[in-house]
Amino acid sequence: MKKAYVRIQSQININVTSGLEYRDVTNPDAHVGDRLKINSLWSKRIIPIREGSHFYPSEITEWNTVKSLQKDKVITIGEYTDEPDFEKEEAKALKDKLNKGNQKIEVELNKDKILEKPAKKVAKKKEEVIDDIDYLEKISESEE
Repeated sequence: MKKAYVRIQSQININVTSGLEYRDVTNPDAHVGDRLKINSLWSKRIIPIREGSHFYPSEITEWNTVKSLQKDKVITIGEYTDEPDFEKEEAKALKDKLNKGNQKIEVELNKDKILEKPAKKVAKKKEEVIDDIDYLEKISESEE
């Protein structure tokens, strides 16, 4: 079982991200097809690593940016623990920030699924309106 926090020793202050994730929101029906539009997801998961030895969520040790910093000997990954000895509030605040970022990314990725449903309902309503108009035309023809 993985521990919740990890001690990281750093030589500098640096912000790390989980990668360059994005959500493609390009309109495929646009009249000009070469306009790419994306929303960044990585900006919702930024963890500042401070100079010195501090506790951080252990999830960040799997990020490529952290692995590269460790390989270049800018940071040193130390002990894993479930409860940090000190800085409990700060470490838990970073963990909460990371969880909120993960939730925002989850919402962003699920937006497409959510947006598809109302579009279908609108289309059905238009069909119903057309059917009603056809019905009214038939009634008016039969009355004449």
